[in-house]
Order: sequence, then C-alpha cells, then structure tokens
Amino acid sequence: MRGTLLRSWDPQTQQTTGPEVDLDYYPSVFNVQTIPDAKRIILTPDNNGDPEQRWQHETPATLKHFDKLQINSGYPVLDYGCGIGRLSKLLIDHDADAFVVGVDISRNMRALAGTYVNSDRFAAMPARMLRQLNIRCCAAVCVYTLQHCEKPVDDIELIQRQLLEGGRLLVINEVSRYVPATTGSKFEWLNDGQDVWAELASRFRLISEEQSEFGHGRVALYENLPP
Repeated sequence: MRGTLLRSWDPQTQQTTGPEVDLDYYPSVFNVQTIPDAKRIILTPDNNGDPEQRWQHETPATLKHFDKLQINSGYPVLDYGCGIGRLSKLLIDHDADAFVVGVDISRNMRALAGTYVNSDRFAAMPARMLRQLNIRCCAAVCVYTLQHCEKPVDDIELIQRQLLEGGRLLVINEVSRYVPATTGSKFEWLNDGQDVWAELASRFRLISEEQSEFGHGRVALYENLPP
C-alpha cells in the first residue's frame, strides 16, 4: 500500500527526525527462507548480542510474563505475530495443556513455524483466517509485532474480538513504530506516528506495565473488557 509516512525514529532523542516521505509498505522483509534468517529479522543485533545470543537469552526469560496470563486449557492461546513460533514453542513446552494459534503476515514464517514448533498443539494462519474461523482464545501474546503492522488498529481490534472477556493480553513492544517501507529504491524502518499504546489503552484494562529488562520498549499486561 502506498502512502505518506512521517519521519525516521531516533531512539536516542526519542523523537522523529527528517521530512515526511512517500513510501510503499514493505512486508516482504519478513519473507525469509531459513530459520537463521528469521532469527535475524525477529531479534536484530544490539548491545545485548547478535540474534542467536538474544534468542537464547530473551526467549526463556519471557516465561515469567507468561505465568501472568491465566491460561484456560479449554481454549487456545493466541500468539499474534508468531514469526517462526519462538514464543509458541515456549508456551507449549512450558504448559502441557496449552494449545497455541499463531498468526503472522508472512507465509514463509508460518511455514517455518511448523518445523520450529514441531507440535500437534500448534497451528499457524493468516489474520483473515483467524477472523473467518472465529477462534476464541483464553489469552494472547503480541511481542515485537504491533510496531511493524501497517494498520495496528485493525490488528488490535482483531485480538480484542478473538480474546474471551476477561482474557489477558501480554504486549512487548517498542515505544515507537518501526514500519517496514521503501522510499524510492531505499528500504527503511520508519515511524508513522500512530500511537499503539493509546489504542491498546482504549480497548483493554491495563493490569501492569514496566520497562523491558532487555532495553526494548515496554512490557504491558492487559485484560479484555466486555464488548
């Protein structure tokens, strides 16, 4: 989809910089071919290590947040933006009764997830299939996803719709937006000014919020409100 995005995000000043630019939303950046390539796009290199180091460190550390989800074995857990199933696998390995429905924009990521998770208690699908099947979920996780979505309001509304009343939603997300886009022939992660956190606050009850221990944005736990 072609449109106009605001400016590049400067993480040091916590501000957008530069002029407005014309862009094409570019989700193809997530169409990786291998699991190592997927890891490099899901967890990018930073001061805490390369993608594999971050994967090995951050993945098990997320378990302490999963314990707050109050999973009901009669319903699946929604992993929205599941990628290759990093957290879906963690949930299934942690809870012998957990079934997980993964949703991701990338067909390639969904295909790799079947191999990576390797469980009969996991299924991956596009968002429109989740909506069509109307799968109701007892809890949901959405990690480093909403910052990249083209229309995060639509994604948040879908999560709310499929989450049971009183179901809990765990969101780990950057403070700003990192939208995959091309401007001319150049690829960039850009900030379009959409306030994901305000949209979440308008639809869910905030239970707790904290700075991510890994230095990547916020960790917030919500409860779904009655329709």
